[in-house]
Amino acid sequence: MHMHGYKFYWYDDIHGYQFAKTMPERRKDPTRITDDSVINLARKVFGEEADIGRVLVIPITSDIRSMTFLPDAYTNSN
Repeated sequence: MHMHGYKFYWYDDIHGYQFAKTMPERRKDPTRITDDSVINLARKVFGEEADIGRVLVIPITSDIRSMTFLPDAYTNSN
């Protein structure tokens, strides 16, 4: 069984991208997931006034059985 979610990183001028939080995707219908909906999720993580241009969002898929998180680019879509 797989769970989809996102890893959020914030860009710091001195240290570069810093990990902030992992959040699950709650929508069961993947057609409802849009760029805007992911940006809104980032706003929930960092606040409404945050500069979203400094945020890096990496979609992930986890294998619930092993609790291994992998970036979507490395997972099998089947």
